[in-house]
Amino acid sequence: MDELSISKTVLSPDIILNKKDNFFLLSGKSVVENAEDFYNPILKWFKNYFNNPNKNTEIIFFLEYLNSSSSLQIGNIIESILKNKDKTKIVINWLYESSDELALEAGKEFQYIYQFKFNFIELEDEYEEVFEF
Repeated sequence: MDELSISKTVLSPDIILNKKDNFFLLSGKSVVENAEDFYNPILKWFKNYFNNPNKNTEIIFFLEYLNSSSSLQIGNIIESILKNKDKTKIVINWLYESSDELALEAGKEFQYIYQFKFNFIELEDEYEEVFEF
């Protein structure tokens, strides 16, 4: 299975989905105009991945801002991941900067909607560059 890598832009997040290295990251801002078009390849990638997933699947979300259409698509991704929790041990890590209450609240909302425990990881603002690719 190939890696899916999409470099971030001013409007879209960094996406790294790498089965071989067991590294799954969605990071940055998502205010894409057509979120469904942007996120469709990601949903398809996960659908293929779950045909033969790794034993453990740990996904990192480090999303600083989502518009409403992106939020809907992130929800679709989370839902598709959780539909496969009988095939792999799933861990969702929701990273946020200590000064970014909106990002934390977005993660808590997804946790509530999908009734799945997220690991909320607070980062000091100066550590943000660790996740810059």
